[in-house]
Amino acid sequence: MTLSHYIVLGVLALTGLSASPDLKTLKTRFRTAETTQIRVDLLEEIAELHTGPTSNPAVLNAVVAAVEDEEHAVRLKAVGLLASHVDSDIALEGLVHAASLIDAQWGDDLDSLRARAAKLRARQFVELEATQALGAKNLMEALEHIKLLMDAEESYLAYRVALVEALTKRLDDRCVDGLAHIVPLVMYSDVAWSVMDGLFAIGTQPALAEAVTFLELDATFRKERSKQRKKLARQKPRKKPRYWKGTRDGWTHKEEGRLKAGLEGFDALTAKKQVWCEECAKRLRSFAKTKALATPPADTRWTTWGRWWRKARKSLPESLAG
Repeated sequence: MTLSHYIVLGVLALTGLSASPDLKTLKTRFRTAETTQIRVDLLEEIAELHTGPTSNPAVLNAVVAAVEDEEHAVRLKAVGLLASHVDSDIALEGLVHAASLIDAQWGDDLDSLRARAAKLRARQFVELEATQALGAKNLMEALEHIKLLMDAEESYLAYRVALVEALTKRLDDRCVDGLAHIVPLVMYSDVAWSVMDGLFAIGTQPALAEAVTFLELDATFRKERSKQRKKLARQKPRKKPRYWKGTRDGWTHKEEGRLKAGLEGFDALTAKKQVWCEECAKRLRSFAKTKALATPPADTRWTTWGRWWRKARKSLPESLAG
C-alpha cells in the first residue's frame, strides 16, 4: 500500500468513519439483535446490498431465509423485500416457499390466540350475567389479549396480501404453486379475486385447476356447514342458573332468543358465502368465454363444475412453455 492509502485509513479511524458493513457482518448482527424492530431494520440493510437481479445471489438468499423467522414482523418484511425483486428466480422461489409455510407458521399462533380469546369471552359472559359488572383485572386481561390477537391477525392479513400481490406480478408456472397454498386461506374473501386474476393471467391447466378449486372447497365446507347448522338447531335452552333473579319462564324466553339469534346469524353468514360463490362462478364463466372454452355451468355446484373442468382443461396449455 502507498503512503496515501495509510493516510486515508488513518483519517477514517480518527473520524469514526468506516466502510459499509458487509453481508457477513449484517447477518451476524441480524441473528444477535435484541429487538424485532432492529432485526427488521437490519434485514432491510441486507437487502440494500443487492443492486440487481443477478448481482449478489447470497444477499437474496439471506432475505429468503428470513421467511422462516419466528417473528411475524420479520417474515412480513422479508416478503416485501422479495416482492421488490420478483423478477429474480431466487426471490420468486423464496416467495413460493413462504406461501408453502404460511398455514403452518400462522395457523397455530392464531388458533391458540382465538381459543384463549373465546375462553376469556365465556368467562366474562358468566361474570357479567352473575354480577352485572366486569372485574377490572379480568377486563384488563381480556383487553390485552384482544390487542395481541388483533395485532397478529392484522400481520397475518398483511402477509397474505403481500404474498398474493407478489405472486401475481410475474407470469411464471411457479407462481401457480405458490398461489395454490393460498387458495384455501382466502376462501370467501375479496383477496380471492386477486388470486383468480393472477391464475387467469397465467392461463394454464394447473392455473385454472386452482381457480376451480375454490368451488370444490366450497362443496366441502357446505357439507360441514350443514352439519353445524343441524347441531345448532338441536341445542336446548340452558338450565336456569342460581344467580338468575327472574322467573323460570323469563330465563327460558331469554335462552330461546339467544338460540334463535345464533341460527339467524349462521344463516346470514351462509347466504353471504353463497353470494361469494356466485361471484366466483361468474368470474370463471368470463374466463371461459375469453379463452373460448366449453360452456361452463350456470350454477355453483362442484359436481357440474368438476365435469366441466375435466373437459375444458384440454383446450389449455399444460405450462407457459406450451
